[in-house]
Amino acid sequence: MSLTEVAFAAQEKDNRALDQEAEDRISGLWALDGPVRLAEFHSLIGHEARQLIRQAILNGWKLTPLDAIHLATARRLGATEFYTYDGGLKKYESAIGIMINEPIAATPMLQFPPFPIWRITDAWPALEELPT
Repeated sequence: MSLTEVAFAAQEKDNRALDQEAEDRISGLWALDGPVRLAEFHSLIGHEARQLIRQAILNGWKLTPLDAIHLATARRLGATEFYTYDGGLKKYESAIGIMINEPIAATPMLQFPPFPIWRITDAWPALEELPT
């Protein structure tokens, strides 16, 4: 999902022109030493995401399916922190048991649409090692 959600920089959209430097910065987000880890979608994540959406209804909140998948993925993979520029997701901290904060960087935010970033503290578990 994130690979397609972050498809362009703001200046590319504003100028209606693609820029190779922007493409390289976007691709760097998913580099091995980049800030974002990719995870394969699994039905367990889908079930958790659906439950988060249902819980949101009980609280009178709205949670989009894509945001629910991001939150469920972070929880399922044992993330300890979830970074996003979407301040509306902060209220889901207690639901997923993970701190949700805005990214802190020495450099200004890249001009991309909002996207979540999570940090995994341990090695990525194999799918068969994930708790059910």
